[in-house]
Amino acid sequence: MIRHLVNLWIILREGMFLIYSDDDKEEDYDFFANFIGSLYDVMTVQFHEILRRFSTDKYKYWFIKRENVLFLGRFPLRIRDKRIVKELNHIAAKFLIRYPRDYLDNWGYSRRKFDGFSNELKTFKELYGDFIDSLWNHSTVN
Repeated sequence: MIRHLVNLWIILREGMFLIYSDDDKEEDYDFFANFIGSLYDVMTVQFHEILRRFSTDKYKYWFIKRENVLFLGRFPLRIRDKRIVKELNHIAAKFLIRYPRDYLDNWGYSRRKFDGFSNELKTFKELYGDFIDSLWNHSTVN
């Protein structure tokens, strides 16, 4: 089901990232999460519009928000929007089943509590193929 995702960011309403699937410096994670969270909130609150997607010359970035958790996926330009939305909805559903609202409200700012989620997605990689290996390299973050 998840075949085209390049990177995934899962961001809480406080602007804290939970999962980021790239090998950049740790100090950049929260800055990026705050920036994306703020941009999303400004569009929603100030302009009464929902930011759903944006693109660069190489990738499409898609947002979905479920239960105050923002899921941002990075996909190749060639992938159809319908497929992107389906993949992100699948990820969000899996995440929120595994980590219900009360768990997210009491996570204690320990990102290690979410390490198992990448393993759950990894089984989909093995089943469906075509994932980027960097998706699983976030576990070194505290």
